[in-house]
Order: sequence, then C-alpha cells, then structure tokens
Amino acid sequence: NLKKLHEFLEEIILIENLFRVLFTDEQRQQQQQARKEHAPNIAKYESKPKPISSSKSFADLMFAGSSVYLTSFKKFIDEVEKQCAEKKITIVKSSGAQTKNIQRAFYKTFYVYAIQHAESAHQQMTDVLRCSLVFADFNELYRCFSVIESLALSYPDIQGGILRCKDRYNPDAVPFGYRDLLINLNCPGSGDTIVCEIQLHHMLFYQHKKVSHRMYKRARLFEDVVTDDNLAYKHADIHMRQEIGDRTYEIDDKEDDEDDGEPQYAKLLKAWGLEKFVDKFEEDGWTDLLGWTNGDLTDDDLKDMGLKKGHVKTFRRNVNDKLKVEQADTQQPPPYTPASTQTQQPKTTASAPGLESLPLDKPIPDGYSFEHTKDFDECGILYFLGTRRRNAPWQNPAKMGVVKTTSSGMYKDSQSVTAICGRDVCRCVTIPRKQPNWVMIDFQNVYICVTQYSLRHYNSWSTECLRNWYLEGSNDLKSFQIIKEHKQDKALYGKGSTHTWP
Repeated sequence: NLKKLHEFLEEIILIENLFRVLFTDEQRQQQQQARKEHAPNIAKYESKPKPISSSKSFADLMFAGSSVYLTSFKKFIDEVEKQCAEKKITIVKSSGAQTKNIQRAFYKTFYVYAIQHAESAHQQMTDVLRCSLVFADFNELYRCFSVIESLALSYPDIQGGILRCKDRYNPDAVPFGYRDLLINLNCPGSGDTIVCEIQLHHMLFYQHKKVSHRMYKRARLFEDVVTDDNLAYKHADIHMRQEIGDRTYEIDDKEDDEDDGEPQYAKLLKAWGLEKFVDKFEEDGWTDLLGWTNGDLTDDDLKDMGLKKGHVKTFRRNVNDKLKVEQADTQQPPPYTPASTQTQQPKTTASAPGLESLPLDKPIPDGYSFEHTKDFDECGILYFLGTRRRNAPWQNPAKMGVVKTTSSGMYKDSQSVTAICGRDVCRCVTIPRKQPNWVMIDFQNVYICVTQYSLRHYNSWSTECLRNWYLEGSNDLKSFQIIKEHKQDKALYGKGSTHTWP
C-alpha cells in the first residue's frame, strides 16, 4: 500500500519535529545543568562497549529472565525506588521489573542479531529484564541516575556496576526524536548471565510515547544491522524532510501518554493475574475491550480459551468492578463549537425573559457582588459556592455538584477536571488534539457577570504555560460568546504560578 507507506515515512519526520519543538532551549538548558550537577561521571559509561550476556542459549536466557532472576531484579528496583523516596526524588511512574516479550525477543535474536552474530545472537540481548522510570524534571531524573550508579557498586551480587549507558537527552539531535536515558547492568545474583536495562524517561517525551512507539514498531523492520542505519529513517530524512519543513505531528484525542507499546487488553489481564491467557485472547480475537463490557464475550468463550471457573469469576469481577467504572468515568460530553472557531458572532438565546436574556457583560440586578483582593483569595464566587454561601467549611464546589465541570479529553495521569475549581496545585491537563481544547464550568442555575478571573499553572514543570486562549460565556450551553481574548499572554510563568485578569 504505497499511500500507507508514504504516510508512514512522513510520520517519521513529523513526530521527530514534534519532539524537537517540545525540547525547547529552556528544557535543554535544564537538562545540561542537571546532567553536569547530578551525573558528573556519566560520560565514562557512555564510552563503554555494549555488554553481552554469557547465557548458553536463547531458551536459557528467557527462562532465567522470566523465572530465575526476575525476583532479584524486582528487589533491586524496589531498593532504587526506596532510596529515591528517601532523597525526595519524585518518580512520576514506574513500570516495575518486567520481562521482555518473548515474541519480540525471538525476532530480535534470530532476525536481527543473528545476521552478524550467528552463534551468539542471544548474548546480544541486553534488556530481557527491564524497568522504566518516568520523571517530570531533569534534576530528579539525573539524581535517580546517581542513585542507580551508587547502588550498582554497593548492592550485593551485582557484578561490575553500571556496564554502559546511552544518554539520548544529550545529543543535539537523535533519529526519530524520542529521548531517554538507558542504563545496563548485570542482574543481581546472575553473574554476567543476564544483562538488565533501566530506562529513565522524562514526561516531556513520555507523554507521547504511544505515538512514537506505534511508529517505531514499523520503523524497526527497516533496520540495517550491517551499517546500523534505519533505511526508513534514512529515506524520509533525504527525500521528505525538506517538503515537510517545520510541520509537526498532530496528536489525536485518543492518543495519550499511558502506553508503553503493550496492548491495553494485555496490561489488564496481567494486572488481574490472568497473564497466561494473553496469547489466547489475541489468538481468538478478543482484544477489543468493548466486547468485554457489552456482553459479546460470554463465559463459554472464556472457558473455550482455557479459563477455569475461578479465572472466569476473577475476569468478570474485574470487568464489572473496575473496567466498566473506568470507561464510565472517561466518557466525555458532546463537543461544543467554541466561539473562537465560529465564522459569525453567535446570538445568545433565552428560553424565558429575565436574567438569562441579559447580555453577558451586564451586571446582575439584586445579586451578590464579589471584590477581588489577591490571587486565590476567599472572596470569589467559587469560594462562595464551595462554602455553601459562607455557611460551611470550604469544599470543591465541582465535587459537591454545585457547579458542573467538563472538558475535552484529559490525560490519564491528570487529576479530574473538577480540579479547575479547586485550590490545590496539581497536574490537570488536557490531551493535545487537532480541534481547540477546552474546559468549562457550568454554574447551572446561577447567573454570573465576570469582573475578574484567576488561573493557576499546573505543578508538573514550568513550561507549557497558557499563552493563547479565549474566555467564553454562554447562557444556554449552545452558543458561546468571546468575553476576553489572550494572545501571547505571558502572565503565567513557572510551576503553580497564578494571575488574575479583569
């Protein structure tokens, strides 16, 4: 399919451009400073040769990784996380100790490594046991590297400390654009039989790992193991980069940061203790979660796949108690058309005379007045409603149901959209998409005339502050008018920063 092939080659450059734009000069400066301060010895590990395993066969390697040494690697990762916690190093996400997928390991061994290492292809595998740790700050990331470096030298039964690392945050450019820090060390207790890999990710890139990994799963089929080139990347770089220019990949609503390349159905089965049935679910075509929740997948189907009575009960309990609830929680309201994208100024309609027929910028007669004193004071309407009109201790009015909050798609690691009415600094963030993102507070049966409004930047990192947006209002939730337009507004800057606009 030449059209699909062309789109795939274009995607290589578009995704690389996306990561290049994300990695701003400010982010690069933070990375360089953090590496210099917290990982002064890292360069000596980068210059080391690729480590190899002394395992006798592919079968021995995979059996040792999945059965013999997985527990000892898990204990090491637990100790890394424990020491990070003691040093107040925040790990946003940890995959825990994992074993490499056997199908991928087989392909890599016998279809890639075997071309140059016919008799010892399996010994080139350096990530049979692996773990991913994700950070929101480069200082935290490189401090964690320092913890691993120290622990690898002092931990019982680890031979040789850190064997090698690849810091892909450091070069000016990297093929495909995705950046991470890879660390290899021998698994505790294995001598040099099993080489493990620890990956240190930054949320800046990891939030789009699903997009990158989907593309790279196809791109790696074009690896030239003799020259170490990727032929797909090489072609796209030579023949398509100039035409694409600075355009970047556009993230769709359904694309988020919570995928490490493993299908969601497989993750759920593993989390529920049903890992041994993953291949059977794929073989029989039950990989669509909708079929799990809408009744298509029957108990007889489960039994045909080898699930015993207890397994079926475990599956049903988790589907009913967790999966259906999660799906209900993530359902989004119907999209509205922002005033900023309409070709004509909409007219506000009202179902009855009175307050709802007033223009949005007119004061409300005989209403409450609220005088602003400072950012996030206790004088605004949301605080007023959250204290039951100053008659009770503060609660988030959105969680109370006094106001209703909705939004375009939110990241899975985001706080609920109700947080926009709260008073805590937290991570509340929508997923980038082609259409305008939006969040909305519906005051329901309360009519308001906005005089000032305050916003707070989230707590993940200091970049990505709002710069261009519209404040819009509506009396019927159908047609929206622009109340205030912001262009290159730099009032918000830094984690948790606040500002109030008239």
